[in-house]
This record gives sequence, C-alpha cells and structure tokens, in this order.
Amino acid sequence: MPTTSTDCNQGDNSSEQSTIDQPNWGGVYVLITFHPPEFIEQLLQQLPGADWHIEKEMIHREMENVKENKYCIAKVEEVNSECVQDLHQPPPSSSSSTSPWSSGTFNPNDNYRKTLNVFTCRRQSSNCEQHENLLNKDLVQQHIELVCDEHYKTNNPMITTERREQLRLAFLEAIKMKNDMSTTIELKQCYQMLFTDAEKEHLSYEYFIEDWEAYCSKDETINRSGMTFDVALDFLNEMQ
Repeated sequence: MPTTSTDCNQGDNSSEQSTIDQPNWGGVYVLITFHPPEFIEQLLQQLPGADWHIEKEMIHREMENVKENKYCIAKVEEVNSECVQDLHQPPPSSSSSTSPWSSGTFNPNDNYRKTLNVFTCRRQSSNCEQHENLLNKDLVQQHIELVCDEHYKTNNPMITTERREQLRLAFLEAIKMKNDMSTTIELKQCYQMLFTDAEKEHLSYEYFIEDWEAYCSKDETINRSGMTFDVALDFLNEMQ
C-alpha cells in the first residue's frame, strides 16, 4: 500500500500554508516468520496488486533453555540469503514441506523454531500513474484464504490414514463404555480423543468449542451436544 508524506509550505501568511499528501511508491514489506518458506512463498508470489521483488533470508538461532536463562532466549548464529524465484513463475513445489504438521499431527523435529525466515519485498514499479498496482483488500484476503486452504489440505492434512484409524478405534471404545446405544460422544471426551497433547497446547478446549459452534452454525440438524465418528472426521477436515 502506498505511504503518505507531508509537505508543509512555511510562510508569513498562514493562509498560504498547506499540507499535501502524496503517495510514496517505494515502500518495502518485511515479513519475519517461523512458518515454512514454501508456504510463505506461495502467499507472497502473485499476490494481487503486489509488483515486488522478493528476497529470502534464513536466520539460524542458538536456542537456550528459557527456564535456565530467562534473559537470553536465542541469539543469531548464521544468515543465509537468496532471491525467491520470479513472481510470474509457478509456485514452489509443496512436496518438501518443512511444517511440523506434515504428518497430520503436531510433530516438530529437532530444528523446530531454530530458524527464522525473513522475506523482504521491494516494489519494482515507482511510477505513480500505475494505479493498477494498488493492493485491493478483498482480493488480497481472497488470495490468502485460497493459498492457506490449499496448503493445509495438501501438506498438513489432519486426517491421515493412521489418524483416521486411531479415531475410529477410540470412538468404538468410547461407545462401548456408554450405557446407551447412542453413537454420539459428548464434547469434552471428543476433545480428548481428537487432539494430541501437543495440539492441545495450541488449541484450548474453549477455542475448540468456538470452532464447534461455528461448524454447527452451518447445519441446524447437527447435535450440538456431541459428535459421532463421521461428524468428527468432517469437523476436522472443515476446521483444520
């Protein structure tokens, strides 16, 4: 988005003073993130209205135990820099995802959070008359949503074959323990079965209920008090 600069004409006559807002087309957008680079590159490349050149840096950090040293959590060890491919090229392949969710559950490796990715985006056009290069909020939001949906469904699916089978067995066991013939499991128990301990650190029960209410609002026939196995699978696919 263009920034504005203020130019005040000073003089003895206050009526001659004016403030002029002029667009500045030389802005730089810097993004610092723990997210995997292949995901961020898909977000930044071909962003509607963004005529920019992208450079990427990976910063390696030396991690320290926060409990042992509360004042120094991390320090930079090394910086690797490279240019992201041209904006008009196809997005990078997603087969080499570095996300800790790639297995379908939150399973970070030894390098998790030991690197930071820094993206520097510089506008290539400085012509103020090229108004077609303005960012449109609705188009940008649509682009982000489409990229996120595709990325998480392709690279980080919550429902893998292994996880589906684990949930099926968990629901069968929970149904056996019930005193009735209903296949619906109450929400607190569903929360315990659907997510691993690591995932619960990122998704509290309160947030889970908010997602559940949003999911139920799309279909008034859903039993809001609990989930069946099929509903649980659909919920995870819909809300991941």
